[in-house]
Amino acid sequence: MKFYRFLLLGLALLTTAAAADNWTLPRQNTELTNATTEAAVLPLSLAWQYIATASPGNRSQPVVIGDTVFFANGDRSMALGTVYGAPRWFYPSDGPLAAKVTTSLAAYDGHVYFGANDGNIYCISASTGDNLWAYNTLGQVRSSPVIAEVGGEAILFAGSDNNALHSVRADTGEPIWPGGFRTGDDVASEPAIDASGAWIYFISRDTRLYAANAQNGKFRWAFRMSFPTLNVVPVLGRDVVYLAGGNQMSSLGARSGVRKWTLTFPAEFSAPPALADQILFTPLRNSRVYAITARGKVTWEKPADTVTPARSGPLVAGKVLFVGGERGVVSAFDIETGKLLWRYVVQPQQTTAAKPASTSVLVSPVYANGMLYVLTEDGVLSAFRADAADNAAPQINTLSPAPGGVISGGPPVNISAIITDMGSGIDPDSVVLTLDGGAVEHTFSVPDGKVTYSTPVTETQVPLKNGRHQIAVNARDWKGNALDYSWSFTVDNSLPKPRIKAQTTPGLVSGTSSRRTRSTRDRNETDSRSNAQPGQSREQQSRDVPRFEDGPPAPPPPPPGGGPGGGGMMMPEPPSF
Repeated sequence: MKFYRFLLLGLALLTTAAAADNWTLPRQNTELTNATTEAAVLPLSLAWQYIATASPGNRSQPVVIGDTVFFANGDRSMALGTVYGAPRWFYPSDGPLAAKVTTSLAAYDGHVYFGANDGNIYCISASTGDNLWAYNTLGQVRSSPVIAEVGGEAILFAGSDNNALHSVRADTGEPIWPGGFRTGDDVASEPAIDASGAWIYFISRDTRLYAANAQNGKFRWAFRMSFPTLNVVPVLGRDVVYLAGGNQMSSLGARSGVRKWTLTFPAEFSAPPALADQILFTPLRNSRVYAITARGKVTWEKPADTVTPARSGPLVAGKVLFVGGERGVVSAFDIETGKLLWRYVVQPQQTTAAKPASTSVLVSPVYANGMLYVLTEDGVLSAFRADAADNAAPQINTLSPAPGGVISGGPPVNISAIITDMGSGIDPDSVVLTLDGGAVEHTFSVPDGKVTYSTPVTETQVPLKNGRHQIAVNARDWKGNALDYSWSFTVDNSLPKPRIKAQTTPGLVSGTSSRRTRSTRDRNETDSRSNAQPGQSREQQSRDVPRFEDGPPAPPPPPPGGGPGGGGMMMPEPPSF
């Protein structure tokens, strides 16, 4: 991979924090909560972007140490300065790696670690990018490495497609469990280790969650799941393990593996949950995020709307929940209420007929030392901070009808424009569209910034009057910079009327939010207090509320043998999902 282009926007002077809040592990810590106590400051503005080669499907979460951010993109890893995004080193330095980086990064004691599809776990110097060692697992590594203090030394744990969880010394790469902890299938997701470093929990594609002694790998218990395990990770709470896969979430006793409760959701999970203050934040494929207590109860009055499905795990920074999703949409919500606090759409590095007009956030953002880092699959690492300068108003283009144009006034007259803001993003509640001085009920599509309105088609077919008509669009970005733009067109009803397409049953469109009239807003506020989505019936509302189940089910048949070296040790019968 080569460095293509460096983009720098206005950036306020930075100050060095007295104590750095680093991000050094996949999902932030060994419990895999994807949460930091560092308080996020909003609204954010784009500080800089580093643009590299596109890497579709990249799910490698960056790490941050002090004034350096490390990330991987396809066949190369790199270190950038956090102030301007200037590169410090590349690994390999002389060209691409003969493999693809397939995990998130981890950092410990001046070293950076990652796994690749050549079966190796690599350890490189955080200061120079030099290779220090590589450990071959004999299978593709998709399980991100996690480092924990176990028995007084730093141990790296990572799964492999050779059906094993591996344990090696973080400083030398020397294996501790020869052959690894053997299971019945690939170990493709990162393991979780409790805060004491005593117990490790990991998932195999044999559909089991395993618990073992982190020091010697001795088996403790196993739990069989009823859903595919890809992109499912164990999240550790207070003496509990949370699992979210398919459309179900369960809480298990960390010591016993016995199920405490299960919630069934109205859609499948799109990414693992985050955990903060004993509240789980769970993203679904229907573009909703729920907040769930440690007892399995819903806390928000209604789920948060991410506009597009969240493709990456939510991130909690202090009292703010960040969610990245399809088409580059990044949203920030209040963790106590689910209220939208900030939203930004990352634009693709290039848009041509041969390239898509959007890019997706497939890996969880990272918040560290006052900055939010968002990596998109087109190879762009975007860095945001609250004090980055943003003095530019939103931009408007692609106006319809064309300014000065002459059209028929027969309905529907389709009015639209695209508004964008590269600095801090468009505040969707600020968008107003007026026709001849009167506000109209428009639709605003967040991913592409398109605001639209069509004159109503009625039985009487009332056209716009002949003559000049004026359109105005008003919008603000999250820093308060205002767009006030107007243009005009002329109606000549002697021209042919537009063809009217057959009407279809109206429904919600993913990626669209609407600005409604006052009466409609009042009705929707009433719906939200009853935990329903706008326009939903009570029957629809009941389908959107997670269903709670208490207590353990009957156990399944026992799993195959396991443990370090795959000695065929028979395990006790595990509980079932």
